[in-house]
Order: sequence, then structure tokens, then C-alpha cells
Amino acid sequence: MIASDINNPIWKELILGDKLIKLNFLAANILLSRLKMDIKYDKSKISSSVHELFNLYLNNQQLPSVKKDILNILGHA
Repeated sequence: MIASDINNPIWKELILGDKLIKLNFLAANILLSRLKMDIKYDKSKISSSVHELFNLYLNNQQLPSVKKDILNILGHA
């Protein structure tokens, strides 16, 4: 995973609920739930939500559960 992967539309699709992917990384599941609720009330937060979710994965990409998620997420793009 590289920083330019943030431009992949899959991150926005996850937050909007357009793509449903089983995530293994617990912190991402919790964050994604909160971000989905946030954008339900304020669509202007989509871009910052994408960055927040992406950065969580980028900063933790050494973890086994994150590696599995990244393969699943970027494999669905």
C-alpha cells in the first residue's frame, strides 16, 4: 500500500456503504461505523473521512489483520 492509493475510489465507497467488505482490523470496523454515522449528518465530511480511514490503514500496515484488509479492499477496487 502506498500513499497514492488514497485516490482509489474504494475508500469513499466503503464510507458511503456502496461497497461492503468484511474487515478483520477491529479499529477499522469501529472507525468505519463512526465515519458512516458522521457523513449521514454532514456530507461535507466525506473527504476528511476518507483520509482518516486511509491513514489508519497506512499507519498500521505492518499488522496481519491490516494486511488482509488491504488485500481485500484493494482487490475489490
